[in-house]
Amino acid sequence: MADNTNTVSSADTSSVTAIKVKVVLDTSKAELDKQFESVKEKYKNSPIKLAFGLNQNETAKNINTALRSMISSGKIITPKVTLDVKIDQSKVTAQLKKAMASAAKQTVKVNTGSVKNSAKANSSDDEFQKLYQLEQKRAKLLVDSAALTANGKKESELKAVNDELTKTNTQMKELYKNIKNVLSEKQKLQLTNMDSDAQFKASRKTLNGTDNATQELKKQQKATEDDLKRTLKQQESIYENRRKQIQALENYAKNNSNYKNSNIQTYLYGEDGTGNTSGKIKELREQLSLIENTDPSKAVKDFDKNCKALDGTLNSTSQHLKELGFDFRDLKQANVDMTKFKSVYERATKLENSISNKSKYSFLIDSINGIKSAASGCEGDVTELSARLSSLEVEANRCGATTETLSQKLSRLFKEHFQTAVAMYGVAMVKQGLREVYNNVVEIDTSMTNLKKVTNETESAYSSFLSSASSQARELGASISDVIDSTAEWSRLGYTLDESQELAKWSTVLSNIGDGIDSASDAASYLVSILKGFRMEADEVEHVVNVLNSVGNNEPISESGIAEALVRSASALSAAGNSFEESVSLISAANSVLQDPDTVGTTLKTISMYLRASKTDAEAFGVSVDDMADSVSELRSELKSLTGVDIMKDSAGTEFKSTYQILKEISAVWDKLTDVSKANVTEMLGGKRNSNAVLSVIEQFSIAEKSMEDAANSSNSAMTEQERMMDSIEGRLKRLNASFEKFSNDVLSSDLVKFFVTLATKIVDAADGMVNLAGSIPAITAAISGVLSVMQMSGKLKNGAGKVNMPSYICCV
Repeated sequence: MADNTNTVSSADTSSVTAIKVKVVLDTSKAELDKQFESVKEKYKNSPIKLAFGLNQNETAKNINTALRSMISSGKIITPKVTLDVKIDQSKVTAQLKKAMASAAKQTVKVNTGSVKNSAKANSSDDEFQKLYQLEQKRAKLLVDSAALTANGKKESELKAVNDELTKTNTQMKELYKNIKNVLSEKQKLQLTNMDSDAQFKASRKTLNGTDNATQELKKQQKATEDDLKRTLKQQESIYENRRKQIQALENYAKNNSNYKNSNIQTYLYGEDGTGNTSGKIKELREQLSLIENTDPSKAVKDFDKNCKALDGTLNSTSQHLKELGFDFRDLKQANVDMTKFKSVYERATKLENSISNKSKYSFLIDSINGIKSAASGCEGDVTELSARLSSLEVEANRCGATTETLSQKLSRLFKEHFQTAVAMYGVAMVKQGLREVYNNVVEIDTSMTNLKKVTNETESAYSSFLSSASSQARELGASISDVIDSTAEWSRLGYTLDESQELAKWSTVLSNIGDGIDSASDAASYLVSILKGFRMEADEVEHVVNVLNSVGNNEPISESGIAEALVRSASALSAAGNSFEESVSLISAANSVLQDPDTVGTTLKTISMYLRASKTDAEAFGVSVDDMADSVSELRSELKSLTGVDIMKDSAGTEFKSTYQILKEISAVWDKLTDVSKANVTEMLGGKRNSNAVLSVIEQFSIAEKSMEDAANSSNSAMTEQERMMDSIEGRLKRLNASFEKFSNDVLSSDLVKFFVTLATKIVDAADGMVNLAGSIPAITAAISGVLSVMQMSGKLKNGAGKVNMPSYICCV
């Protein structure tokens, strides 16, 4: 048997493909030729050079022994194989390369017949398997080392892996040295591929580690940026808070007559009264500028130190002003509190007027005067002052200083008319109760009739609505008839019954929580103007009420004031591109100085038209156009030259900015303008007659921005306040009234009403019978007395029997 092992001639064999063929030699030449016939046929047109070699692991002794054994057996004479293969000697090298390339793509099967003496497994295969396993281990260690290095793991773990890798490399090197000469090309290729794959995976781990490090660096940078943003936001909030304190102090000192004395004015504004050259206001402004952030890329230097110094100045100013008679309390709510103080003062005056016998209840009068004094001077906590007044109202009612309580009235009636009080009062109560039941049902029926006039629903739908309206009235503390009337008013405007009921609900809520809004009908009228003016949908009414409530509670204007101003300006402001929230904010800012919602509404309407040079619209609304620009281009050019503010969104001038945005941009540069420029700007924006109002909006624009924040944070504020109102005594009484209305509507059609009517009739008849009986008693008594006297005089009655003292009847009667 012969076995080739890549043994070739000395010729260039770099491109030779070895074909390993095992041949059983104990056969005849004819049989051997027959076995190679297929090979010859396959490659007869492609000259092939066959190289026979022996397995290097077999010793020459074994080969000779095997050959001698085969020769001595007589089966073959000469161990020689001759292949009749033609070779083109002139083109040996080229043909050999071409043949080997073609042979590499072919699969040749040689049927050698039965192998009689199978050789033992080549020991080199075992060595290769060991080398293969070591290469696998090395590949894993390379990847692990790269991963540990990239992820920055512990040095001890990395060292252990690298030590094992070094050890594995040494073992592979020694083993490869021993078997490299017997490795096939395929085996070498396997090892090379494994090594390349391991190197690739290790490189990828390294790159991933680099990416992770980069991401971690970006994460740290983002954290630093976020910290800076938080710091800047916090500093901005603190700055804004201190700025508002100083601004509120100025407003309070200027607008409150109690503090307009020379000492306070000189202390705050200096000798010239402006606060620009001297005075505490100047000092506060300068210290405020030290904590103002002018560079958004970094925090204010020494912010905490400067802020602490400013707070110290504010505190010292507060102390000195108190000594001068000024109450430097928390001024953030100063303007709002002034309105609330006024409300407390009016309530106290009303309570004082309701007490007729002031000398008897002098202790109440003294307390009321104290509250009035504090309210007029805006002194103390307005919430505490209101609570004290509420306690006085309760006390005045309890001791009968204002009205007579039910128990006092009954006690007096019992004392004065004990014999008839119970019967007559009971009759009166029944009659009054029945009258109220009747009146309630009539009012509900009338309201339902009005609703049916403006809607077209089925009877079952109306019945369902009435039940729902009754429940809604009880929840909101309103009368059923008011809820129905409000629904009818909304339905008259084209809304569906369901939409109208929802709108009526929020009208009722607004009337309950809105200062100065007395009824759901008034609230509905305001909401109609707002929704129609800003082209808002019915489902936006809740947001409208929330904004009115939030701004009304936190800014120097009431809900009714905002609504009144919007009645006069909603359509014009909406046409000028202002949102509902922006319009409310402008009204709040203007009213902080003017304190007249009607004037504020008219002024903002004028400004919106002046900013668009809309002479036709202005004249239609009765607005003076004497000072209005002749054209938009003229207005745009002049205003931009004065302030640098463009009234247009685009350079082509096809779309206006909103009134709010224009005034905001002007307010930002206002302090940089000269007095002449300011006068020209105010005249351009609203005319000479409205220049003061325009000035108030621009200079108080911080209030407009604060109002925008209030509007943005107003979600659910109205319903929260409604729930607080319903939890009060007033709210509980309103719920009781609504429940009684529902009770009235439920019982009128039942037999129970008839029973009460019959019972009342019987009581009245019984009382009438008693009166009639009492009227006949004197005549009967006189007749009996006369008969008895005659009988006694005639002697028919003996021993004084029947003796009557006639005058005693008179006493009896």
